[in-house]
Amino acid sequence: MAVASHTKRQVLWSVLAYGVPALATLVITPRVVAGLGADRYGLLLLAMTTIGALALVDLGISAASVRELSVSRADPDCQRTRVVFSTTVALYAVVALLAGAAVLAGVPWLVDFVFAIGPHLREDASVAMHWAAAGLALNLLLAPWNAYLRAAEYNDAAARIGILAALVGYAGALWRGVLGDLSGALGWQVAASMLSLALSVWTVRVREPERVAWICPRWHVLRAMGRFALWQFASIASAAVGQHLARLVIARQLGPADLAWFAVPFSLAQRIQKVVESAARALFPRLARLAVDHADELAAVTYRQAQKTILAAGMAAAVPLAMGAQPLLTAWLGQEFAAHGSVPLAVVSLGYAMGCLGIGYVAALLAHGDSRSVFAAETANTLVNVVSLWPLMHWFGLDGVALSFLLGWLSLIVPHRAVARRLGPKAHAGLLRVAAGGLAIAAVGGLCGRLLANWLQAVGVIGPLAAIGLACALSMVAMLWTPGLFGCDADLQLALRAALLGRILRSSRAASP
Repeated sequence: MAVASHTKRQVLWSVLAYGVPALATLVITPRVVAGLGADRYGLLLLAMTTIGALALVDLGISAASVRELSVSRADPDCQRTRVVFSTTVALYAVVALLAGAAVLAGVPWLVDFVFAIGPHLREDASVAMHWAAAGLALNLLLAPWNAYLRAAEYNDAAARIGILAALVGYAGALWRGVLGDLSGALGWQVAASMLSLALSVWTVRVREPERVAWICPRWHVLRAMGRFALWQFASIASAAVGQHLARLVIARQLGPADLAWFAVPFSLAQRIQKVVESAARALFPRLARLAVDHADELAAVTYRQAQKTILAAGMAAAVPLAMGAQPLLTAWLGQEFAAHGSVPLAVVSLGYAMGCLGIGYVAALLAHGDSRSVFAAETANTLVNVVSLWPLMHWFGLDGVALSFLLGWLSLIVPHRAVARRLGPKAHAGLLRVAAGGLAIAAVGGLCGRLLANWLQAVGVIGPLAAIGLACALSMVAMLWTPGLFGCDADLQLALRAALLGRILRSSRAASP
């Protein structure tokens, strides 16, 4: 299977969009934690969590708009795209205004009742919630422009914008955080969102001005998006509960310091899925076009090969991180963080290794307009999390919270069966082989990486990080060169080998004088 240079460039930039901020996080987090203290750093994370939890007011419009824009852009007439885009922008403007105002009005209730913040942190918590209101509104205003970039497969442009905005936000947060200025650190995060919005608007208008020229929104477009978005909204709401409930419960029951001990490792592990998801970002619009053309057999092959690639990459990245959690956190954030966060990081990393499968499941189901099955999957995940969270947290503390997250991924059987009904049994041929073989290979690589990471702790965080990175790379190489691992998609395995060797060859040529 030939891998087009355009696709490779899009994938590379998408990976960089999450990889660069992840590296920046490794640099700034210890310094910001030291400047703010665990409690006030927990408030910073609480503000970010509030923005994420309240993102459910997106109402499912984002996925609906990506689907509608992907289909409309296939029409040579720009009118349909203009109508869909203008309707989306107008709707998000209303939602952003209402959501931001609601959070501002509810700040006292959030601080005193929802999070039950102690008197010594109440003033800082109120400031954090005010910044959260501004951040939520800006993120909602940004959503339609991100949706257009995604539908148009301008992932390279979106990635460059994201990297620049993230670096600005992190630099400002580092500057103010080291000085103990919580409000300033959050303010720079909001400023980064403003920069991202401005650059996204400029990019879309410069690249395709004829398709995004303003036109009066249409009710029929809103109704069409609403039918798709209804179940997607329910899915987002369910996912938001599952993703953010644990953090909110920790903040209320255990305090901001425990939230920091859990959320920092959790966010680090979450980067794995985000990087893999960004690399697979083109899958949804492409499957949507195949669904419209009723090319079910080609869609099944495209989906299956994407899932095998996603699963192999997820295993290669997550398992070595899980096994190297303790030396990495010790060198990065110190003994106290490692004592509380090593087991959660290991467990959550394994959860995200399994969860990478959900990327392909959701893309395939949404491409076929089956948002109801996505809702069923998210609801099953949330139910497992909610039912297991309280007893496991009571028995095992923070480790129990991580275990409830891991158990939630058992719900992947729901979208697995839904995709099989849509695309047939060929869509999952050989997937279990990649999962089992990839786990075994990555476990061996992770064990070697942990031994090396323990030895390199004295070097600082770069030592264990390099050891884990080496283990990830070697695990992926071993998967690509293991005969028969990809089953009926041996051509995919050969293409991935060729792409990897080509990248290494070009890098060596560039490095040579």
